[in-house]
Amino acid sequence: MNPMSDNPSVREDLIAILPAVIGNDDLEELNNALEILFEQLRISSTMYQRGEAERAATLASVGAVWRFLMRFQPVLAENLHLPLMNLTSALLALDDNDVAPILTPTPRTGRAPNSPDRLALIGMAAGTVGRLVWTGMKIKDAYGIVAFDLRKLGFKPGRGSGQITTRTVKEWCDRVSADRPVVRASAAADMSAHPPPRETLHVINAEVMLTPKWEKIIKGMRPDDARLFARKSLQESVRIGIAG
Repeated sequence: MNPMSDNPSVREDLIAILPAVIGNDDLEELNNALEILFEQLRISSTMYQRGEAERAATLASVGAVWRFLMRFQPVLAENLHLPLMNLTSALLALDDNDVAPILTPTPRTGRAPNSPDRLALIGMAAGTVGRLVWTGMKIKDAYGIVAFDLRKLGFKPGRGSGQITTRTVKEWCDRVSADRPVVRASAAADMSAHPPPRETLHVINAEVMLTPKWEKIIKGMRPDDARLFARKSLQESVRIGIAG
């Protein structure tokens, strides 16, 4: 794909090219660009949530982002938008049954890995267990309550035809604990030299839920209220589809 920055008409169509460092004189133009971006994202998000042409909605979102980025001089000068444009082209090519290399699945052997949505659920379950323990609940009871809530919502194990059990949730929490040092080390390292593991959502979600700030909030609530809050947060996340 040819860089759009090589096309003079692209620059002419833009209202203004914004610098890398925004000054007072650029604020009005930046706000205009943000207003357009947010409106385009709202439209595509509504389409996506309704299940209407999900690929088209995704294309619209990606396109809105790289068009916004092209409003900035460094993006045009260094072609920083090209990976996103190439993703757009790859998604469009699917309509012609043409699968670009970027969308080709990586061959794997052995058991299939957990999907990002399931990893997110594992992290939220572990985070919920931690929050319940902060209320003074025994950890085994916390495992059981989280398993009960997930069963009630119809959530199934990743493999097999059984149900989520206390043991399932304990194994998830053990997995988060085991992977936490690796993820933290990757986050502290040079990302270009040490890219983080592909499967990190379970640790990231648990970490976000178990910050000192959240511990202070949870412990500052009445135990019954804190437990209800923790459980409702997990239930709502599953209902809106974060966990699939």
